[in-house]
Amino acid sequence: MQITKKLWSGSPQGDIFLFTLSNGLIEVSVTNLGCAITAIRVPDSSGKLRNIVIGSESVDDYVNDQFYLGAVIGRYANRIDEGRLPVAGVTYQLSVNEIQNNNHLHGGFSGFNKKLFTPAGENTSPAGCAVFFSYRSIDMEEGYPGNLDVLISYELTTSNELKIGYHAKTDQPTHVNLTNHTYFHLGDSEKPATGLHLSINAGRYLESNDRFLPSGISNPVDGTPFDFRAQRPIDQHWSDLTTKGYNHFYFLENDGSGPPDVVLASPDSGTSVSLTTSFPGVLLYTGDYLSAPHRPNQGICLETQFPPDAPNQVSFPSTLLEPGRPFNHQTTYKFVTR
Repeated sequence: MQITKKLWSGSPQGDIFLFTLSNGLIEVSVTNLGCAITAIRVPDSSGKLRNIVIGSESVDDYVNDQFYLGAVIGRYANRIDEGRLPVAGVTYQLSVNEIQNNNHLHGGFSGFNKKLFTPAGENTSPAGCAVFFSYRSIDMEEGYPGNLDVLISYELTTSNELKIGYHAKTDQPTHVNLTNHTYFHLGDSEKPATGLHLSINAGRYLESNDRFLPSGISNPVDGTPFDFRAQRPIDQHWSDLTTKGYNHFYFLENDGSGPPDVVLASPDSGTSVSLTTSFPGVLLYTGDYLSAPHRPNQGICLETQFPPDAPNQVSFPSTLLEPGRPFNHQTTYKFVTR
């Protein structure tokens, strides 16, 4: 197990570092700018090491990125209707950065993806290696109440697992929903990632409107293009969609004792990633709104999280975080090549 660290760039806010974790077979590179995953290198069926996510070797690409490449998203992943955040009888006004839809999206104009996290330690043991990053989101940043202390961990194990830990605590009641926004292509970077095979252990998905906000209704996947309970090509029912690709939240059904929550597989490279999480659901996004320097559908996002707009939907799992009750969640990705 090994961790290497290099200074990637200086900035007015502080130094930007690039860390690479290696278990001798797999390499994972992450930066403290947005806690972004810049590369996950996995050997394909021929033994060639391939980066299986959209990434860049240029720090400027992350400074200027508009697509949340590989980044940790916060304070609230996905959308909040009109930026209205009800907390203990008070409605706070968040920044409305998705202007065309009048939504607060992915934490606002300067969400966690644009923040310079503080490297907060490293750990190496026979079982794995890990790096930690911290950030304090101050009271009323982007409109959110409370000082929020965030700790993100990335651990690569000898079992070829990448574990992302999301931890936060607050000094005032507030809402929190953290995720990671990595785009997977599994080594087939020149092909649309919608040709990859996907399974999601979920029997219900959230109905959404044309502003990508949930109506509050969860529909069964049976007999719809949203049924991924059996692994199939993502684009198999593409022509049946009334939306531009997939940008939908699924309620996961696994209690931790069954199969993985999600499996994404490439029939060409032979690489697959299976995912298990403590979050109640996953947002499937097929990258339809990627543009230059990227391409639409170049990667698939599997964003483990709470539902979009949960603060305004009383029937959804609550995202309210209170002092003395920390936010603790984990998502584990296991990589396999056949």
